[in-house]
Amino acid sequence: MTTSTARDKRSLIKTKEPPEPEPAETRTRREKVHSRKDARILQDITERKQVEEALHASETRYRRLFEAAQDGILILDADTGKIVDVNPFLTNLLGFSREQFLGKKLWEIGLFKDIVANKDNFEELQRQEYIRYEDLPLETADGWRIDVEFVSNVYVVNHMRVIQCNIRNITERKQVEEALKESEKKFRETVKYLDEGYYSCTVEGLVLEHNAAFNRILGVGIEKDLKGTSLPNFWKDPADRKKYVDELISKGSIQNFQINLTTIQGENIFVLANSHIVKDKNGGVVRIEGTVTDYTERKKMSDQIEASLHGKETLLREVHHRVKNNLQIIISLLNLQSRFITDETTLSAFKESQNRVRAMALVHEKLYQSKDISNIDLDNYIRFLGDNLFQFLDMKGKGVTLTMDIRDISVTIDTAIPLGLMINELISNSLKYAFPGGRKGEISLAIHRQDHMITILFKDNGVGIPQDFDWRNAKSLGLRLVISLVEQLSGTIELDRMAGTAFTVVVHEKE
Repeated sequence: MTTSTARDKRSLIKTKEPPEPEPAETRTRREKVHSRKDARILQDITERKQVEEALHASETRYRRLFEAAQDGILILDADTGKIVDVNPFLTNLLGFSREQFLGKKLWEIGLFKDIVANKDNFEELQRQEYIRYEDLPLETADGWRIDVEFVSNVYVVNHMRVIQCNIRNITERKQVEEALKESEKKFRETVKYLDEGYYSCTVEGLVLEHNAAFNRILGVGIEKDLKGTSLPNFWKDPADRKKYVDELISKGSIQNFQINLTTIQGENIFVLANSHIVKDKNGGVVRIEGTVTDYTERKKMSDQIEASLHGKETLLREVHHRVKNNLQIIISLLNLQSRFITDETTLSAFKESQNRVRAMALVHEKLYQSKDISNIDLDNYIRFLGDNLFQFLDMKGKGVTLTMDIRDISVTIDTAIPLGLMINELISNSLKYAFPGGRKGEISLAIHRQDHMITILFKDNGVGIPQDFDWRNAKSLGLRLVISLVEQLSGTIELDRMAGTAFTVVVHEKE
């Protein structure tokens, strides 16, 4: 090749010029576009992953619920009717294995003996997409019949129409309901033939239910239906009804509430009501129900007996009053007689006799003044007796004190008089002999009761009874009287001379 030819060839080849540099603005815009595309792709991937994770979590939760559900669950292909899934609760309930369900059609299993036992019923279920049977008989693998509540829904899962059947065992509930019905039936039969009037009403008093005896008490024909009748119309005093309702609402129930009613014929009667309120689950009062018993005749007799007892009580009070007055006369006679006695021994005997009579008179005075004329408050009586002795023997201000511990003891007159005489002698002896020459000291008395045994703890811190003194065979009337009274009450008496004088007396209370 010649030089000219080579030159010509080079002239034919265009010289490639270097590209012009890309403007910065264009490059930036292009980079932003690529960045947004990458972000969208990343976002799409992230969202898809989140959806997949959420779906997986949802399926996991569903499977857990499905497996742990306390109702039976069947999943069916809505087009073919074949069972595609069954939960453990249903297989355990019916005694079938999971394999005995899968691939079978609902009407082929032989569980249901009614309604869904054939293909026509199943097609009806497909059309309605929701069916509920509140009470459906079902047979287990071992031939037992149970009652179930059957609910089915049609929905789409992964482009597949499925039917979910929820099966709840209501056998026990039905048994309870049947038992309640039977109990209610028996209750109605019992109420029907009750001699007492049965009623049920609203808080306002409108009758809801009643029996024939209730009609009879109100003077209404036995066959008449009183539903809707206003019971307040039968109350003699509206204020009594308000008291009855207020007390019933407050307590929830009341027993033997006395009600004064007026019958349909205008006759005044008395009934005893035993009532209670029935509340709903929120605590609201639904109704009042109870029984009423006519006790008009019994009340008349009770009033007569009460009047008779009142008359006898008045008479008995008068007897106590007169006995007390007669004993006071004896005290006065002894006092008059003592004025003419100069012998100190005889005069002392007269005064002691006065004290003994005064102790007996005081019992009758306390019973006359008491609300309960059959029993006397021992604390009040003994304290008053002790104060009288201190006053009679002029012991006030001489340094001898009397303390007592007697709590909530009431006794009859047959027990009160010997106890009073006994304590009168013990206190008198201490005041006369235990504190000679103006010696100061203390007398204490405690009386306690357990069952029908009364224990008396009497002691003083005086000079004491000499060791060589045979107190059980004393010649003085005081101690002999104490021992005699203890024996009268079938009791025992013991003496402790370790520090002063201490007597322990245990007696049987007379009933």
